[in-house]
Amino acid sequence: MENVNEFRTKDFYVSAFLVTKGHKVTGIDRADPRRVFFSFKNFEGREDLVRSFLLGQTMVEPQSFVASIKSLKQLLHTGE
Repeated sequence: MENVNEFRTKDFYVSAFLVTKGHKVTGIDRADPRRVFFSFKNFEGREDLVRSFLLGQTMVEPQSFVASIKSLKQLLHTGE
């Protein structure tokens, strides 16, 4: 059953984008050894924000996005 208070994605760059926008990763699911799911607290407007990223209709500060990517990679490698 899907939890409406949580947003899960296996898309690494969507996750990095959400972190760049100030949203915290609330969990990492490694149950499937072929992919990792990142969890976030769901929020109003999340669908539109993710859609705008996927369609290339939003902007972020490049250094912040790179920092978010590094942060997520560190989470993946440390297992926290």
